[in-house]
Amino acid sequence: MILGEAVYTPPGAQRSASDPGPGDRRRRILIVTVVGSVLLVVLGLLAAQFVKSPAQRASDAAPPAKSLITAQVESRRLVDTVMLRGKVTPAQSVQVPANGAGKSGADGGAAVVTGVRVKTGAAVNGGQVLLEISGRPVFVLQGDVPAYRDLKPGAQGKDVEQLQKALNAVGVSTGSDAAGSYGNGTRDGVAAFYQRIGYAAPQASAAGDGKDAAGPAGAMLPASEVVFLRTLPGRVTALDAQVGEAVAEHALTLSAGTLVVRGALAPADKELVRTGMAVKVLSELTGVEVAATVTSVADTATDPAAADKTSGDGKAAVSGGRSFEVVVTPTKPLDPQLAGQDVRLTVEAAASAGPVLVVPVTAVSATADGRTVVTVVGPNGDRRRVEVRPGATAGGFVQVTPAGTAKLGPGERVVVGVGGDAAGADGKGAK
Repeated sequence: MILGEAVYTPPGAQRSASDPGPGDRRRRILIVTVVGSVLLVVLGLLAAQFVKSPAQRASDAAPPAKSLITAQVESRRLVDTVMLRGKVTPAQSVQVPANGAGKSGADGGAAVVTGVRVKTGAAVNGGQVLLEISGRPVFVLQGDVPAYRDLKPGAQGKDVEQLQKALNAVGVSTGSDAAGSYGNGTRDGVAAFYQRIGYAAPQASAAGDGKDAAGPAGAMLPASEVVFLRTLPGRVTALDAQVGEAVAEHALTLSAGTLVVRGALAPADKELVRTGMAVKVLSELTGVEVAATVTSVADTATDPAAADKTSGDGKAAVSGGRSFEVVVTPTKPLDPQLAGQDVRLTVEAAASAGPVLVVPVTAVSATADGRTVVTVVGPNGDRRRVEVRPGATAGGFVQVTPAGTAKLGPGERVVVGVGGDAAGADGKGAK
């Protein structure tokens, strides 16, 4: 073959792969055109997501359509409550020995426990010996006044009268002594009582005790040897005494009376709670709920320094600053297992006499002419104003009474606000 000469290809001869024919070129052009069109469409869609007209931007920035928030008119008893925490305690709790009793023996030696006559949880009755300290008894009698002085022949006072009644209650006569006068009859009664429990009665000299007029010598009652409980039987709630050991600061603790609940009332709620108010006591630990009554409200606030402590009378102070102690007494005896538990108190501070119409406070508004109204929304969305007379409020609700011939009944819905969606205050839209 000579360079520069044309090559003749006979008809029907095979064309090489590198030499496409007219049909292949057309197909390639068609594919390129289709792909380009698809790319243009995709790019247009993407641009539409980011490019907006001024009108579209204004429409997107506009707030959603407003809708009414409504609430249902209810007929129920309106109750205003005060909630606080409390602790279940005995009505009385006494630590023994009291007032430093038994800290030195009769002969000037160290006070030692020489006998323990009770067990934790045991009931105790009048005239029963609890402990023996350095050979001397500590026993229990009934009375409201704590033993604060030694009682000797010639003594006068309410504590003497209490002793006389306590001795009589356990079957010991005090003779013909006048109430509150420690005479020969009371002296002989004290001697007889000590003899009954197996001990010799301590003897007083005729010199008196510096407070009472000098009286005759004879049997006396040391304050260190007696514990007075308001009600009997009592119960041993704690025992920290063992024979042969030195006397602990508190050898044992006695409780008496039914279980009560002592709570701490915040100063802001002090004027809302009064004696006689109904209370619900709930033990969240057991789920037990009982009815109770407020039996006392302290006039003075507790000392913040005494927070989280319990006094010898079972009064629990609550942390968190100044508070006023509230004592709540259940209408029926509490389960002893609740003793010491922290509970929730709901005091019914105020309540309507019976069912009344109530609406949320936000449903009530005032018109320009001074009327108080609520706006009722009908089933079809129509609205009407109803003039009402507001009454007591509690828990965000207010009592309302239709004025004049106005009509308002339970189940109707009133406007309480305006929102951006169709959800009402209770999850339902306006109807």
